[in-house]
Amino acid sequence: VKVTFPENYHQKDFAGKKSEFTVTIHEILQASVCENEEEFSKAVGFASIEEMNARVKDGLTRECDEKSHVQMKIDLFDKLDKICDFTLPQIMVDQEFAQLWKNVEAMIARKETDKSEAELKKEYLKLSNRRVKLGIMLSEMAKKYDVKIEQNDLVEAVRGQAMANPAAAQAIIKY
Repeated sequence: VKVTFPENYHQKDFAGKKSEFTVTIHEILQASVCENEEEFSKAVGFASIEEMNARVKDGLTRECDEKSHVQMKIDLFDKLDKICDFTLPQIMVDQEFAQLWKNVEAMIARKETDKSEAELKKEYLKLSNRRVKLGIMLSEMAKKYDVKIEQNDLVEAVRGQAMANPAAAQAIIKY
């Protein structure tokens, strides 16, 4: 198989280069149309095709809602970041950077990035500044408008994080 890696390929050594791979095909599978949707739905654990369709629809709706909520937060935080400028407590920025940098070091060790350490430090220092700035702003808004977090909201947030990260669920709940 002859291929050319895309110019924007994540591993710079291969970007834009031609390569040839020798492969062995062990099996060829062909998709087929499901003849009996009711039997299929039962085979995958649903009582009926209606239940399967409803669960799939609910899942897609929930996923769409979550993605639009995340995008709304990103847009809001981008706007807040642009319109507000104030001096940040350096110790808070340093602590945030140290916390983030632990994950970056693990990412570097696993060779999950081709960026230089200097590029990563610049990127994560900028992120640290942004996170501290937004954290201070949100904290001040919460005080000003007397925002209170209800216990059930906290439980739901923890549950959501635990479900999104099943491998770390116990640690998230404990924290």
